[in-house]
Amino acid sequence: SRPYVPVVVEGVAGTGPGLASAIGLVMGTAALVGGLMAPLGGWLGDRLGFRHVLVGALALGGTVLALMPFVPTVGTLAALAVGMAAATSTVSAMVFGLLSTEVPADRRSSTLNLVYLPLYAAGIIGPALGAVVVVVGGIPGPFLLGAAVFYTGAVVIATRAARGSRASSPASTAS
Repeated sequence: SRPYVPVVVEGVAGTGPGLASAIGLVMGTAALVGGLMAPLGGWLGDRLGFRHVLVGALALGGTVLALMPFVPTVGTLAALAVGMAAATSTVSAMVFGLLSTEVPADRRSSTLNLVYLPLYAAGIIGPALGAVVVVVGGIPGPFLLGAAVFYTGAVVIATRAARGSRASSPASTAS
């Protein structure tokens, strides 16, 4: 969805001399906040648990993406872009936190080095897939598909966390 944010900004702000400033406000503010959020996300993960914060960040990302193509003002779009940047930087911090604390030491380095492989693959196939999604679903398509991916991730992580906590609860170990 990120490449389509300027298109959404243009749809909200219109064409003209203020368009570049509007795109800069939405994209630039989001990038700044995203960089500042990773340490805060890590701090939250340390206190609340990486999985809980990961589920919350995924749910936030899904909600923001679902709303982005439909907002009426540049200010609202900028606020949502900030929320998206906060969500994605927190997701990254939680993934690395989980991997560094739960992967056995003898596999940790190779596992952490493989984290970027899906991102590189997405960089290769993403533009073509995005074009197909836009042809089928219009400009909202990539945002709505992205929201579905974020929500699916949240459900999978929450379900696995719930299953894992039942397996390690005192009641299940006493039987």
